[in-house]
Amino acid sequence: MLTGCSTVAFVDKKETATIKRVAIVGYDFFVPADITLDLISGNSELSIKENYLAKKIYEDIGSELTQHFGWDIVAKNEITTSTSYQQLHFKNKNNSRTRIAVGKYVTLEGLLPGKAILKLSSAQKEQLMNELAVDALITFEVQGIEGSMTSYFDTVDITKYELEMDNFHVFKAGALEPIVHINNLSSGLPKDVRPEIDIKGIPLSNEKLSWLYASQPLLIEKFSAQLTQ
Repeated sequence: MLTGCSTVAFVDKKETATIKRVAIVGYDFFVPADITLDLISGNSELSIKENYLAKKIYEDIGSELTQHFGWDIVAKNEITTSTSYQQLHFKNKNNSRTRIAVGKYVTLEGLLPGKAILKLSSAQKEQLMNELAVDALITFEVQGIEGSMTSYFDTVDITKYELEMDNFHVFKAGALEPIVHINNLSSGLPKDVRPEIDIKGIPLSNEKLSWLYASQPLLIEKFSAQLTQ
């Protein structure tokens, strides 16, 4: 994947101060194919780890929004059992599969992917806000991206990975544009993540995923910094 783009962020502090209750209605986590072997082997251990990380990112983003803005975050179960949301999910659940890179989308059960929410009309968003009794809707995407290469024992190159947040948007009823948007927010590479090497000198696939685990708190820290600017 391409990296190196500058972070783009905008926070309308006047508008965010008017928000009390929000719902994170769109989210997906993209794992590059060279990290996950599930696409070929059906590795259940990797799948569990990917799902856990996807869920933790979703929950931690909500916690940061509560900490910084005092927003009440609607529980995911309340979102996914909403009649309007279930109808949208049925129609739009595959509406974000547009990446050129090969990999795996990890979504939370019953939750729409990020781009599906971006494609909704203003009327559809407002209808959903009314049913969920919220002041705003939130959607975002996170992906694993390649960092640098490191050679171990001059025998094998290890690719390092980090996380990047894209298309973070907060939509408020009646507002023409998102009152918060963040793009190209990179966690930066974590330090001291040493992949385990097997007897043949090959890096174990689940150790690659450890780079993304180590990047998760860094991404949350960077996200937090953007909210306070």
